[in-house]
Amino acid sequence: MALSTQARGTALATAGILTLTPDTLLVRLIAADPWLLLFWRGGLMALTILIAWWAVTREPPWRALTRIGRTGWASGMALGLGSVCFILSLNYTAVANTLVIISSGSLFGALLSRAFLGEPVPLRTWAAIGAALAGIALLVFGGRIFGDDAAGQTGSRLGDLIALVAALLMAIHLVILRASGGRIPSTPVVGVGGLTCCITGLAVALALGLRPLLPDADVVPLVLVYGLVVLPVSFALISSAPRYIPAAEVSLIMLAEAVIGPFWVWLAVDEVPPTATFAGGAVVLTTLVLHGIAGFRAERRRRLA
Repeated sequence: MALSTQARGTALATAGILTLTPDTLLVRLIAADPWLLLFWRGGLMALTILIAWWAVTREPPWRALTRIGRTGWASGMALGLGSVCFILSLNYTAVANTLVIISSGSLFGALLSRAFLGEPVPLRTWAAIGAALAGIALLVFGGRIFGDDAAGQTGSRLGDLIALVAALLMAIHLVILRASGGRIPSTPVVGVGGLTCCITGLAVALALGLRPLLPDADVVPLVLVYGLVVLPVSFALISSAPRYIPAAEVSLIMLAEAVIGPFWVWLAVDEVPPTATFAGGAVVLTTLVLHGIAGFRAERRRRLA
């Protein structure tokens, strides 16, 4: 029995986000310098994505990278720099903090769409933005309320701030793609993101004199699984889902990472999020889920009108 369009899109998005949930756990297990990890992560992802594009479309990668133009490169570079901020954030703060803050990126996207594309921002989105910002503030500064010293450490706050920058960069990446009206294929753009991540990590690693550039033998299997399977497969599946279901529905499904990702880390390395993270994360995730449900209902009303 053939899947409906809705079921196909939901299945793609769900499979993609479930594949991505070990992302933060692998970062913790590899335990490498963040700049070296960025070099491996970006290089392997770009290699896999571009070779897969060549195999499927028969278009050489260099031609695809040229065809997407400056707009595609701008979107890809925003994605790559967002990945840089994501890894750096994990180096300073708890996994749960990073994932919850990045999950608010869809709200940044709404503001950017309003500013640069002229798309109206519904009242429910403004309310959600206010509630999400309140939740993030609770997550970052709530240590004083709950007496949780870990939530108030300078390093943790720096990591939270970097995660906020990552969320903004991811939103910029998606808004640029949206502004292109579907004229730019997303796969080469993801390849640009991988190359940006790789080159940034390599440049900083060389500047800092980090050696060797090759990973330690005991983490090579984890690095290969991370760069050759988890990242390219998840991004390929997630980027295909909007062909069948609205991007808002994809964003809602992606919230699962903010819940499942910290769970894997807790099971494997016993990293327990501070109380402030639970409180602030609950506010942010509840806000995003309610906002997504309201958006789906509004979309259905428009279709039936």
